[in-house]
Amino acid sequence: MITTGHAPSTPPPCSISPYENASALLYIPAQFLRESLAAWAPHIRRDTVIVSLIKGIERETGLRASEVITQVTGVPAHRGKVDGSA
Repeated sequence: MITTGHAPSTPPPCSISPYENASALLYIPAQFLRESLAAWAPHIRRDTVIVSLIKGIERETGLRASEVITQVTGVPAHRGKVDGSA
């Protein structure tokens, strides 16, 4: 699982193995998303479950994080909600 708040030049703190059920939890600033994903994309399978905790849009394109994720990784976007209420 990738869990990172690091800048895009920092590698993820772990690796994604092509032999495991892969998932990625993304919580990075929206403005670093595309660059970070481009570096990680070769290690992300199309069946990876990507959970984005990113709010906001990409300034240059106006795209939501889910749209950038699909565009860069090819992983289809499925919408859900992360909720902290009890």
